[in-house]
Amino acid sequence: MTGARRPGRSPSDSASGQSSPALSAERPDRWDTALAPPRRLPPRVADAVVLAVVGSIYAGVLAGRVVVHGWSVHLVVAAAFAPAVAALWWRRSRPLLVLAIATAGILLAYPMGGAVALVALYTAAPRMGTALRVAAWALVSVCEMAARTISEHSLALSQVPLDAAVPAAALALGLYTAARNAYLDQLRERALMARALASFLPPEVAELVAASPSALSLQQEVDVTILFSDIRGFSTFAEQVTPRQVAHLVGRHITAMAHVVQAHGGILDKFAGDAVMAVFGAPNPVPGHAACAVRCAIAMQRRQAELNAEASALGIPVSSIGVGVNTGTVIAGTLGGEGRLDYTVLGDAVNVAQRLQAEAMAEEILISAATLTMCDWPSAEPTGTRALKGRSGLVEVYRIPWAGPIEASFRPDNPLHVEESS
Repeated sequence: MTGARRPGRSPSDSASGQSSPALSAERPDRWDTALAPPRRLPPRVADAVVLAVVGSIYAGVLAGRVVVHGWSVHLVVAAAFAPAVAALWWRRSRPLLVLAIATAGILLAYPMGGAVALVALYTAAPRMGTALRVAAWALVSVCEMAARTISEHSLALSQVPLDAAVPAAALALGLYTAARNAYLDQLRERALMARALASFLPPEVAELVAASPSALSLQQEVDVTILFSDIRGFSTFAEQVTPRQVAHLVGRHITAMAHVVQAHGGILDKFAGDAVMAVFGAPNPVPGHAACAVRCAIAMQRRQAELNAEASALGIPVSSIGVGVNTGTVIAGTLGGEGRLDYTVLGDAVNVAQRLQAEAMAEEILISAATLTMCDWPSAEPTGTRALKGRSGLVEVYRIPWAGPIEASFRPDNPLHVEESS
């Protein structure tokens, strides 16, 4: 059992470059759909639209005044200020410079220059500190009042609140837009991170990390049930066939087992050659995780029997699996160093589950007394206490028959329904 793999791709998938159907049906765009921000116009396209709108307004007002009043010194100065409108094209790269030019234009090209100044103030708002924002707002407001007074040859006090409110609104709108864009960028980063994590973390873990990146460093002590399965006689089979045939068999087996584990509320911790490790109860709590794991073990044996029936009809070699299940307290979290990150569970309970799997014969399910205590499975058959490899203490072991119906009292989704054996 070497060459541990994340459950995102099976060995046969790696050879062909295809994603594992066991997981691709569950994962695609689950996080992207929830987290992807709405699309927005590219900056240059938005700048072009703003320039076109403001330029059209400026040109229209200027042309209208020329038709009505003819050319005057004021209109000549205003026309000379027209290139300042084009400065809006650089409003993102030089926001303060464009704001300064636009503010000067209020006095020279009133009232057309006011629109340019408001757009420039809107863009520059998030790039200035609080004191500079207040100064810019005051300067634009004063310039608006001064330009109106010069143009109308009188100070209209009734217009002062409007002269102050409009620049303030432009400033506030610029700050709001910047905050919203920052939030959308954060969502986009989370979606990209979730997509990357989905390739090597279980879906449940990737969702937690996408919602809170601090979950990457989270390691918690939890009670879980661990399941190990392994193909019996695999080494002998691998000696007799080509590597491509081995990859096909393992990929077919793992794909089927992945579907079974996910259907019973477990997460695939890892693949190791022809072995599967699944965890029930982490990272999210699973009520009755021990019973879920036992039902999953039974379903895996039944699914393997179906695969063997299909293989016999196709002339493909058949195989059998042994399953070990144990319940206990573990440390669950992400482990690894630079360039490598893995979600797994650690503890003696994991070792016991793996040893029980090693003890199980072909087509056999062995569970520990700890698991039986949690699920109270009436049909469990005691096989005595065993000294497992690498452990000093004895473990009480039970065998779970899987050819008959599953006990109805241990199906929390529908406790009165009995699933007949196929």
